[in-house]
Amino acid sequence: MLKYNEIRLVYTGAPAPILNIQLDRIYRILKSNDIIYITDGNAEIKIDESVLKMLFTPKECDWNKVDFTDEVKETKTFKTK
Repeated sequence: MLKYNEIRLVYTGAPAPILNIQLDRIYRILKSNDIIYITDGNAEIKIDESVLKMLFTPKECDWNKVDFTDEVKETKTFKTK
């Protein structure tokens, strides 16, 4: 499985893109406080996950192999005497 921030996206939706999306750009996914954005390195566009999956296709894999969860760092607890 690939993390959402490791994949590159290409626009494969309707012929006339919406939301200031450019046909000739490669986009990446960003996430902040459970809000999803796409970026081409210049601008960030807020987008719903279902709309993202409808309009874009990952270059490296299928959508079912993309992990949208945020990583949780493992912490260890030590007992002191």
